[in-house]
Amino acid sequence: VLTESAKPAQAVALFEGRTELNDAELLEYALAAKAAESKRAPELLERLAANVEASRRRGDTVHRREESRYALRIEGDAPKALQLAVANFAVQKEPADVRVLLDASLANKDRAAATPALEWMKKTGFQDPHFRTLAAAAESMP
Repeated sequence: VLTESAKPAQAVALFEGRTELNDAELLEYALAAKAAESKRAPELLERLAANVEASRRRGDTVHRREESRYALRIEGDAPKALQLAVANFAVQKEPADVRVLLDASLANKDRAAATPALEWMKKTGFQDPHFRTLAAAAESMP
């Protein structure tokens, strides 16, 4: 949550000194470092890019959530992010997956793509103020 808030420097501080990071943690660290304009950001982004590329070459589909966020937030490739988010949500439905699908749908202005996430929220009764804001934005798209 700190990496998505106005406190990326605090998120960077949480990761400092850690030597072993999985790809999800590395993504959070890189996003926070980028937002905080940390000197480590270029190194972290390069390391993350290498990990994503290696995963793509292997045909690994386990980390589609993270790859979608990477495509949207780092590469600026909204269509790729949406494709990955849709594929991810087809097999994995955790709150983080809902958020990724809503974020990618909004970036692409594609209400239809957001529908599975919106339906999941209604069906499960999932409540979160930030998610409600995203859902309202998605529902208001034409």
